[in-house]
Amino acid sequence: MEAISVVQSFLLEKFVPFIILLGLLIFVHELGHFLVAKLCKVRVEVFSLGFGKKIFKFVHGTTTYCISLIPLGGYVKMFGDDPSADIPEEEKSVSFTHKPVSQRIAIVLAGPLMNFFFAIFLFAGVGLYGDKEIGPYLGDIETDSTAWEQGFRSGDEITQINGQKIRYWDEVKKVISSNPDETLNFTLRRNDQQISLQATPKNLENPDVLEWEEMTGQIKGLSPLSRTSHIGLPSKDTPAHQAGLRSMDLITMVNGEKVKTWRGLQKTLADLPTGTPIELEGKRFSKDQKEPQAISATLQKTSSDDLMGIESSELYIFHLSEEMPAQKAGLKRGDKILQLNGQPVNNWDQVLKTVSSHKKGGGPIDFTVLRDNQPVSLGIVPKENSFMNEQGQEVTRFQVGIAPAIFQTVANPIIFKTSGLIESVAYGWKKTIHWTKTSIISFVRLIEAKVSPKNIGGIFTIGQVASETFKLGLSPYLRIMAIISVQLFILNLLPIPVLDGGHLMFFILEALKGAPVSLKKMEIAQQIGLILLMGLMAFALFNDITRLF
Repeated sequence: MEAISVVQSFLLEKFVPFIILLGLLIFVHELGHFLVAKLCKVRVEVFSLGFGKKIFKFVHGTTTYCISLIPLGGYVKMFGDDPSADIPEEEKSVSFTHKPVSQRIAIVLAGPLMNFFFAIFLFAGVGLYGDKEIGPYLGDIETDSTAWEQGFRSGDEITQINGQKIRYWDEVKKVISSNPDETLNFTLRRNDQQISLQATPKNLENPDVLEWEEMTGQIKGLSPLSRTSHIGLPSKDTPAHQAGLRSMDLITMVNGEKVKTWRGLQKTLADLPTGTPIELEGKRFSKDQKEPQAISATLQKTSSDDLMGIESSELYIFHLSEEMPAQKAGLKRGDKILQLNGQPVNNWDQVLKTVSSHKKGGGPIDFTVLRDNQPVSLGIVPKENSFMNEQGQEVTRFQVGIAPAIFQTVANPIIFKTSGLIESVAYGWKKTIHWTKTSIISFVRLIEAKVSPKNIGGIFTIGQVASETFKLGLSPYLRIMAIISVQLFILNLLPIPVLDGGHLMFFILEALKGAPVSLKKMEIAQQIGLILLMGLMAFALFNDITRLF
């Protein structure tokens, strides 16, 4: 029974979401070719989802409809689509090759366009159903940042900019980025009070490589991100440790009140009166367990500034990479970094700067960490290492192979929902255009080598994304389906023989020349296109396997 349960779980969580997503996207693409072919009175011989051996089929009229074994695409087989075939005179009226070039262009273009329109439909569905958007609430504002200097504080809600009502974080970002070096009037809500202030975004290099603009307006340090309420315990003698809490536990409730950020946890504990019993609830994440363990602890506050030994988990080591210098030198999960080369460490940025500024051939960095209430010193020589940053770029710098217990979250998201069909379609159009631009920029950045080709994913990546978003709910699942549909629209329009874009290229050349491209040239181009396509698929599969294993 357990084995059956595991199989059922795999099918429901992994296989079914993947098949639904990929099957729908293939179906609507091939349906576009099919419908326009029928409209142009071309005889369709086969409508297939998948390639290879047919595992299910039925015949209706002159068309065989089937599902084939290999679910990596589909095809519509049209009568007369082979230019070298000898077509009887009486059947030329239903032959693809003998249709006007304008109709052949329409038939080929219909597949990618159906993916485009399907994305609009899916995004419209997301709008109608409702989706989560990041609200205009400020996260952690560091005291040494430009945002702090200009008057912003953690937890502020931005309600207006230059008199324009603000609902979502994207609107904040858009106004700031499009107004570099211009003074903006902000209206904020802070502790139930309305605050007005002026701030001027600086014209800085755009950190987002998936945008066209090389320079953009920015207020450094202004962010919706806050550190989560993970805790650190410097000693076993602390009341929190004796009550059963451990470093890197996530505290979610204080006396029945929800907490989400370290900033919020710190304030809640500090505001409690002396002598108050404190009930803490949370989660403990173990690397040996897939699901977090529920935890609880009861403490007593003994003084006004007492946090019961609880501190931020920022300088605690959460993860060590295998075969990297830190692990080999003996650093352990849960160690707290105290000093680097004898200098006290106050934040994680100091660790990053010290390690990344290491010189090739230089000596070890002296790490002093707190372990079991005792300071431990270890010499670690950083290793030059390549990795993918948040922008999808492959960068090289010195690392020791540690990750801190720093996790970030945003304030409670706002549910966005469209009202009515017109607003939903407009939302679908807007999102589809946005992702079309983003996808095109991604291709350009790949060609420019500004984004690593390791970002190219294949069938396993699609399966993993489908599974993860399916668990999150209907809106995330439909959204990722729409994004992949947009990417299929663009990919199929690339002028590569074998793809729809390659056929379009031949037909456009035919329309310009007034005569078809020679069969020999087409065959050579098709062979080159097939090699390119197979090479791309193999590379994507290699990336998938590398990520998995």
